[in-house]
Amino acid sequence: MVNSVANASSLNLTTTGRRSGRPHTVTLWFVTHKDKIYVCGDDLRRRDWCRNLLAQPDVSVKVAGSAFRGQARPVEDPDLLQLLTDLRRDKYAGAYMDMVKVFVEISLQGRAT
Repeated sequence: MVNSVANASSLNLTTTGRRSGRPHTVTLWFVTHKDKIYVCGDDLRRRDWCRNLLAQPDVSVKVAGSAFRGQARPVEDPDLLQLLTDLRRDKYAGAYMDMVKVFVEISLQGRAT
């Protein structure tokens, strides 16, 4: 699944509002690695989409004309964080690297209906 979308430049990530329970969609840059999608942000506690997925890790992803269901979780492994930083720098030619503080892993669980 992931290989078919790896070259897309961005995706739409939909989380469930932690207070409202309503869908919240953001457009994000991403990288792929070992059948997973990784998005990044600057602060897990400040951005609504990050706080939403911390409260409810079920997410949906739309990318390259495909829709998927998935589970999200913050990446904590230092070696993986370095690899993801390098992958993102390569994919986006270093753009906005100063904003990359955290990565979120999305394990896809199948196509959304």
